[in-house]
Amino acid sequence: SHDEILMTPEGSSVLYPDGSLLKLQNDPMVYVIADGKRRPIADEQTFINIGYKWSTIKVVTGSAMEMHQPGDILIQH
Repeated sequence: SHDEILMTPEGSSVLYPDGSLLKLQNDPMVYVIADGKRRPIADEQTFINIGYKWSTIKVVTGSAMEMHQPGDILIQH
């Protein structure tokens, strides 16, 4: 929210919230943020089966992506 941004100390990293879907501009891999980590989604079928929507993916910079530690790949069983 706007108030949270105003309260964030200058120079602090602001992480994307859990459930955010992120990708880099020239990379087809989509990641979901879970427990503060970026988890690659294994494939299109997993993405669809979980119920994610393509329109909610945010294209971010490499530095924004790197703020989140890598997590395990998300595979639908």
